[in-house]
Amino acid sequence: MLFTELDLHEEVLSGIETAGFEECTEVQERAIPPAMQGRDLKVQSQTGSGKTAAFLLPVFHRYVTGQIVPEHKTLVIAPTRELADQIYQEAKLLGSSTRLRFAVCYGGVGYHKQEKELNDDPQVIIGTPGRLMDHAKSGRIKFEQFGVLIIDEADRMFDMGFYPDVRWMVSRMPGTDVRQTMLFSATLSVKVMNLAWEYMREPVEITVAAEQITVETIKQAVYHVSKKEKIPFLFGLLEREKPKSCIIFTNTKRGAEEVSRRLSRKGYTSEFIMGDLPQSKRSAIIKRVKRGDLPVLVATDVAARGLHVDDLEMVINFDVPEDPENYVHRIGRTARAGKSGRAFMLACERFVLGLPAIEDYIKQKIPVEPVSEDMLIADSGHSGQERDSRRGGARSSDSRGGGRARRDHGERRGGTGRNARDSRPPEVSRSENGARAGEQSAAKPAAGASRKPAAVGTDKQGRVKDTARAQKPAGSKPDSRGDRGRKRREPPKAAAAPTAASSEAERLAYYRSKYGEDFVLKEKVSGDEIASVGKKRSSRKGVRTLLDRLLGR
Repeated sequence: MLFTELDLHEEVLSGIETAGFEECTEVQERAIPPAMQGRDLKVQSQTGSGKTAAFLLPVFHRYVTGQIVPEHKTLVIAPTRELADQIYQEAKLLGSSTRLRFAVCYGGVGYHKQEKELNDDPQVIIGTPGRLMDHAKSGRIKFEQFGVLIIDEADRMFDMGFYPDVRWMVSRMPGTDVRQTMLFSATLSVKVMNLAWEYMREPVEITVAAEQITVETIKQAVYHVSKKEKIPFLFGLLEREKPKSCIIFTNTKRGAEEVSRRLSRKGYTSEFIMGDLPQSKRSAIIKRVKRGDLPVLVATDVAARGLHVDDLEMVINFDVPEDPENYVHRIGRTARAGKSGRAFMLACERFVLGLPAIEDYIKQKIPVEPVSEDMLIADSGHSGQERDSRRGGARSSDSRGGGRARRDHGERRGGTGRNARDSRPPEVSRSENGARAGEQSAAKPAAGASRKPAAVGTDKQGRVKDTARAQKPAGSKPDSRGDRGRKRREPPKAAAAPTAASSEAERLAYYRSKYGEDFVLKEKVSGDEIASVGKKRSSRKGVRTLLDRLLGR
């Protein structure tokens, strides 16, 4: 069914034309008519089936036709910020001809831009549960104002633990007699069914089976190439197949732009589309594709959704898709209406781990074809693109190892490594005044003074060293630490300690020389001397006692 067959407002149809959509997907064909009437929906549909347009287009239609009063806003809850931003970009594209305003709220970024959009009083707000609740607590979002609620990928959201948050938000919204609720989920789990039963009013149930592809009419093949060989092999593949129409899919926006630029420089008529491409440019590119004026289109999965090209001959997966469902959506664009098609995939070291999941999803092994040298056509216009041998080739500078790029098949800059250096020592040239060639000496040497040329040798580890740095200039003071001919002054030897056999005189002499005091044997001290010492001790004790009393100790 065509979108023009639906009773959508002209402003909404204009946005659909800007996006390049013509035919409805199954979920769009079945969900848009009841949603336009304000009915609640409970839809079971896989990711990538076109459900974003299925819930946005009827909401836009109801706004521009006045079925939704201006004071009632629309809230779209998504589980991840990537999905929230994707819905936001598609809403701006499909609603480009309306006067509706949009805002997106998700975590991981600052609040300033989001607060600015919320202050503009948008009719449609898209966000993740956590950030939506943050804005609600600050008073910038009031849940009682929402007349339309859309929950996308409900099963995934509840698996991530957002079930209590969703219930908290829905409980603060108007009742089911006022609010329209649309719930989309890949599976109808118990929590999804409970939420539908509690917060929906006689919802229309829609189940869309997963897309099945007829592999018999599609020639599939996978080529295992390195990341550095992907562009040269892409040139060779296009040269061999010579398709009249081809879509090349990449996993990133930057990758789509780079591939298209390299193709254009090689002489191919190529353009790229991505989610944040200006609407006028996107519309012009899609029209060229449909007219057959643009044989090669490079796109990301998000940008190519809803894009249908009649008689598309070939699809090239420049990157292995990270989601197995995206592989089905990509190659399903060829071999339509019983026609044959070709689908090729380039598996590099970065994305090859996603290949087994794809083969499990489609329940078959994708044939592997060899990569021959004649299929690698060098990109002459790219200075950094060099074709290396498939065996033992150097790693590119943009590989995931994080190391520096090597030149000449693994040779390091300035040599191939410490152990593989030339055994001959490097020749060090010096000028007449002793400085190295090409350097200016800070001070001129004294007249008649000359320096010997640098002696070059190696240390124990085999590293080259310049022994001239260790040489002492003429006239310098000798190093006492290195002057072995000079006698060291030895300290005087101490007298030997007395032993048990030593006499009293020897013992007294030893202690006098050691401590510098006169010592007397204990038994030779007179009684008067002992009494004198006792008096001194008692007097000191009395003084100490008197001081303690005076000081109050």
